[in-house]
Amino acid sequence: MKKNTKKALIGLVAFNVIASTMITAMPTQSKAAEQAPIVNTRLLSSRANLTAKQTSYLAAIGVTSGSAVLSGNNVTLTNNNASGGLMTKEKVNLLHDFKFTSTLGFGSGSADGISFVMQNNTNPSSFGGVGDGLGLSGLKNAIGIAMRAQTWYTPARQNVSFYANNQFFDTKNTVGNLTGTAQNVTITWTAATRTLSYTIAGISSSYQVADLTATFGGTKAYIGLVGVTGQGTNVHVANSSKIEFDLGTEPVINATDQSLLTGQSFSPLAGVTATDLEDGDLTSSVKVAANDVDTSKPGVYHVTYTVTDSDGNTVTKTISITVKQGEVAVPTINAVTTDDTTVTGTGIPGASMKVTVGTNGADTEYTVIVKTDGTYSITIPKQPVGSFILAKQTLNNVTSDYAVAIVTQGKVAVPTINAVTTDDTTVTGTGIPGAAVEVTLENDMKYTVLVKTDGTYSITIPKQAVNRVVTAKQILNTVRSSAVSTIVTQGEVAVPTINTITTDDTTVTGTGIPGASVTVTLENGMAYTGIVKTDGTYSITIPKQAFNRLVGYTQTLNNVTSRLIYTAVKQGKVADPTINAITTDDTTVTGTGIPGASVTVTMDNSIEYTGIVKTDGTYSITIPKQPLYTVALATQTLNNVRSGYATVIITQGKVAAPTINGLTTDDTTVTGTGIPGASVTVTANNKEYTGTVKTDGTYSITIPNQAVNTVVTATQTLNNVTSSAVSTTVKAIPVISTLTANDFTIGTDNYIRGTYTGDIAKLAIEVNGVLQQTINATGSPYQYYAKGKVNATTDQVYVIGYDATGKQLQKTKVNVKQPTAGTITPNTFYLGKDNYVKGTLTGDVAKFSLTINGVEYTRINVTTAPNFQYYANNLITNVTDIVQINAYDASGKLLDTKPVTITKDQGEVGTITSVAPFKLGKDSYVTGAYTGDIVKVELQVNGIPLQRINVTGGTIKYYAKATITKTTDEVKLVGYNTAGVAVSAKTVSVTATDGTVTANPFVIGKDGYVTGKYTGDVAKISLTVNGVKQSTISVPTPGPDFQYYAKTLIKNADDVVVLTAYDTIGNVLDTVNVTVNKPAVETSGTVTPDAFKIGTDSYVDGTYTGDVAKVELEVNGVKYGQIPATGNVIHYYAASLITNASDVVKVNVYDAAGKQLDSKIVSVIAPTGTVVAATVKVGDSYLRGTATGDVTKVTLSINGTEQPSPAFVQPDGSYQYYIKNLNLKATDDVKVIGMDARGNVLGTAGVTIIN
Repeated sequence: MKKNTKKALIGLVAFNVIASTMITAMPTQSKAAEQAPIVNTRLLSSRANLTAKQTSYLAAIGVTSGSAVLSGNNVTLTNNNASGGLMTKEKVNLLHDFKFTSTLGFGSGSADGISFVMQNNTNPSSFGGVGDGLGLSGLKNAIGIAMRAQTWYTPARQNVSFYANNQFFDTKNTVGNLTGTAQNVTITWTAATRTLSYTIAGISSSYQVADLTATFGGTKAYIGLVGVTGQGTNVHVANSSKIEFDLGTEPVINATDQSLLTGQSFSPLAGVTATDLEDGDLTSSVKVAANDVDTSKPGVYHVTYTVTDSDGNTVTKTISITVKQGEVAVPTINAVTTDDTTVTGTGIPGASMKVTVGTNGADTEYTVIVKTDGTYSITIPKQPVGSFILAKQTLNNVTSDYAVAIVTQGKVAVPTINAVTTDDTTVTGTGIPGAAVEVTLENDMKYTVLVKTDGTYSITIPKQAVNRVVTAKQILNTVRSSAVSTIVTQGEVAVPTINTITTDDTTVTGTGIPGASVTVTLENGMAYTGIVKTDGTYSITIPKQAFNRLVGYTQTLNNVTSRLIYTAVKQGKVADPTINAITTDDTTVTGTGIPGASVTVTMDNSIEYTGIVKTDGTYSITIPKQPLYTVALATQTLNNVRSGYATVIITQGKVAAPTINGLTTDDTTVTGTGIPGASVTVTANNKEYTGTVKTDGTYSITIPNQAVNTVVTATQTLNNVTSSAVSTTVKAIPVISTLTANDFTIGTDNYIRGTYTGDIAKLAIEVNGVLQQTINATGSPYQYYAKGKVNATTDQVYVIGYDATGKQLQKTKVNVKQPTAGTITPNTFYLGKDNYVKGTLTGDVAKFSLTINGVEYTRINVTTAPNFQYYANNLITNVTDIVQINAYDASGKLLDTKPVTITKDQGEVGTITSVAPFKLGKDSYVTGAYTGDIVKVELQVNGIPLQRINVTGGTIKYYAKATITKTTDEVKLVGYNTAGVAVSAKTVSVTATDGTVTANPFVIGKDGYVTGKYTGDVAKISLTVNGVKQSTISVPTPGPDFQYYAKTLIKNADDVVVLTAYDTIGNVLDTVNVTVNKPAVETSGTVTPDAFKIGTDSYVDGTYTGDVAKVELEVNGVKYGQIPATGNVIHYYAASLITNASDVVKVNVYDAAGKQLDSKIVSVIAPTGTVVAATVKVGDSYLRGTATGDVTKVTLSINGTEQPSPAFVQPDGSYQYYIKNLNLKATDDVKVIGMDARGNVLGTAGVTIIN
């Protein structure tokens, strides 16, 4: 007996999953490309009532997938190269027959066809491989019929085959092509024989399934169509696809509509029964398929029941439950404090909660919907103490009474307390304006002050000792905060004082804080420490230091160190110099002192004379002659420190002999000159006669007449020092004398010469009024040595003759002349052609002559200066003649002589084409090139011709290292032809060597060599360390790099190292200082960043190792600020910096000096998630659904307008969105939008609204 017709499908089932059993097997010979699993199915029909022989359109009971698009009862399966399917939403019972009919439209493209599919997998849209797989290949728990319309292949495939057990078989070619045609297809399933049959395009066939469970894994299957195109493009359609089911009879569910009050209990299965004609009572099998009854709020709800009989026929029935609103209870308000910015409490889920906040007589109302968990939360401004809060709730137009709460003082935050040092007399910090801050010291003394309106406070306290604890708390509205404390730290430690340090000292002394540690640091890095005594003084022993060396000093107390101050070592006591005896004759002061010291000598007149003590410890200072008894003081200064004085008194020097004028037998007075004030003693005939030199320097002493030839002597005594004696011999009355003087030529003459007669016994010369030495006249003619005394033609020079007594007899002027000079240069004389020897002359040449083979011919006057010519046609007769040209001044003095070159042949053309510059200190040869008739070359240096050498091959190489010695040398290279004629000359440029050297820093303990580069003519280098020159080495060629082994030479960072560069002969070209460094501290570190998820993470986090001190974020090449690294973790705010998953993000880490230690890429993860919405009815209060992944909130888009308020996703993935107030209609286009925590849209889903 057949059962009643049962419903074939259940409505309101939404699918949004990927078919887990999808297999994409693609044969290589097919043009069709492998396609991803078909996803995104959507609901097509909510319900289908299938009777015993009911026929239903597949569109009404099916679900599409992929590119499939419905239009009424027709479906477009493929759209060009996309594939799509239309399958039943529910599995069909294969224990009953069905017949499938459709008009299939095969597109005119090249691929691939349509398949009828029967499969028992978890999803109706599970298909096999595309392309030649026709949606079947690889599909498990399935059979099918593949209808191929493939023109891509040659020949084309137009056939139908069965698919089972992962293979195609029973292939039949159609009558005519399927491609581009519409074909009626009939497919039947005969349950009794498990036979699938088809008829299409003039062919038919059947396939019998041996065992349903073995083939399908059960007795049910989804059935439908799939269209496939693969890489080829095509459009396949199915029109008016119908399924005729034979489902037998169905059971009956007995359930009626009910009415309830809010809060009333409800049991959905109470009173519900089910019966079946075949199975009888099925009440125990009744299940609740859906139940949205919520007795906590009014509304019309529904319960859907389902029951299945023994044949697998399932029926459903839905009843309505009407809940009406009862009395609304007073809501609760949780305690509100001055800290709170939200009012929370409990109420009836879905009720409208109105909260009224009253402050200073002004009321503000806030409204919110009570959440499903019965709680509400409303954001308000913070409220002062004593403000009131009222709350009432309205549900279904029924409003409760008010609940009341009074705002109390919230938690009082702990105040801040700034660091306190031993220097401080105030405690400062921040707190709540108006609160009372109480500061407590260790001695329990308390100090209180009110926090100012700007949130700061300041309390005066006594200075505290180090390590004392100072605590603070604040009180507001009788609520006391917890305490915060700080430990008194050492305040600023004053710099100690340091007494002057001199080069004599071996101790450093000064004052500091008793008990502090004073550290003295010398320039060589050595440190010496000492403790300040209780009297505040310290004394630290150090080695003696050189002048101006820096000494640093600090003091440390309680681990706080004062600033580092330096003082320079002063000069210590400077010893007195010595001063040697000084007489009135001396013009230099000598003595000994400290090498390098400045010696100052001061005379009575306070004029100072200075000089430097030489390295041998002596000094010599020029002074004017000083009067007798003058006091000379000498002091020396070294590094601005002056010694005491050494003293000496000027003593009388040697007393010069007086002069004594000549005496005759008539004279009764002896006269002469002497030192004013000196006592002159004249001795004649052994008798002494005395007198005093007058102020004009003369004296006159009376004596008796003396006989001829009497010798009269005179001495003078000054300051007890007696001069040597001078004498004169008494003569008879003198006769008249004469005196002549020849011309004196400067630079030529050494003597003034002339003649004299008469009584002249002595001669002297006077130059520019200064009388020179007197000499005895030994005979006429005379000569007087005057070289170096007469120096200019403007000098006024006289020769003076004296008699034996010194009496001047004659004074004659000497004519002073400048010496003459000049040169003469002859041209080559060509024998047989030239008549004259020609050339040029310069200077004072007034006459010239020829000397031929030793015979000088007539001197002739110069008339055509600067040119000359001398007729020699009859004088020079042979090329072997030795000829020279002579030049004379007007007086006949020979000024110059040059050889004249004699030749018969004027020579072939020859040219010196180039001469290379000659570089001193580098080149040994003058080099060049020539062309033509040149067989010898000669070098002329400063006008002096040197050896002629033979040349061949067009090149010249003349050794000149020893002859060219200065850049000022005038050098000429002269070329001679085969006839010996000079035919070409070139000037040789003489330059000095040059070059530079640079040195890289030398790191002690790391480097073994001083390295660097050189340029130019540098050939050798040397190193000087602390003033000691080391060996000189050659630089490598061609360079420019060099290295000098210095590992054993440079030992300290303060070593003074100089690198010197030389040319090949040792001339210094350059010097540079070599920087000496201590070994650098090598730093290292790594960073390991965590992945960053957009929309979830705000910070880039991670860890680091090593010497990392700073962290930097780099996004798409832009580097953001560096932040300190602490605790071996990184925490860098990046929410506003990283916005796209494609952003290239790096974490860079640096050491304290800014050196980059590591850089790592940050993996950026985009947020993902889906959202699904349940069907709603017009008038429903909530839209409900689920979300996955990173979706944290949802909102709605209604007819293109996005709603401003979101609903939040619960921990279980569910959400509900209040829609009652939106008055949605079934015609509205509503979408639910899923967003992450930052509002990024992750997915949308359509919302179905039914009446």
